[in-house]
Amino acid sequence: MAGAFEFLLTFLFLFYFLKDRDALLQSIRSLLPMTADETQKVFGLVNDTIFATVYGKVLVAIVQGTLGGLMFWWLNIPAAGFWAVVMGLLSIIPLVGPTVVWGPAALLLMLNGEWGAGMLLLAWGAIVVSLADNFLYPIVVGKYLRLHTVPLLIALLGGLFLFGPVGFFLGPVILALAFAALQIWRTRSQAGRQ
Repeated sequence: MAGAFEFLLTFLFLFYFLKDRDALLQSIRSLLPMTADETQKVFGLVNDTIFATVYGKVLVAIVQGTLGGLMFWWLNIPAAGFWAVVMGLLSIIPLVGPTVVWGPAALLLMLNGEWGAGMLLLAWGAIVVSLADNFLYPIVVGKYLRLHTVPLLIALLGGLFLFGPVGFFLGPVILALAFAALQIWRTRSQAGRQ
């Protein structure tokens, strides 16, 4: 119940943030102790980070859905294409993922006496499909943002730990803001020494 309430509240806030975006951004710009150029760089970096996070998540969802669907097709599980799409859509949702589809399918195969197929699907799902997210996502997002994979992975896991599913997007944004603040500080320090 609390999760559903949090989900609805998120969409309500998102609606108003998008509706009043220009006024909100202008008031944030007026509060920041930075020059207009520095503020523009920070806002650009946040915009790039959000784009890269969403782009990376969609790309990984396509890969996970395709990998899961290929194994369903190879094992002759009915409606493999449909289940590939479902796995792809579910992998966009943090903490849910395609395991909700391939896990029960592997269990059903084993309960029907198809132990080899069930164990193969279980291994494929656990090793290839699920871990594709952990390896591919930081690489894709890190290359777009020109960040190393390790700090990005720490930001993703820290965001999930601190903020829940929303932290999957907030973690990289906070990391980008921290790097932007350090870059501004470095630039100002170098200018002060000259």
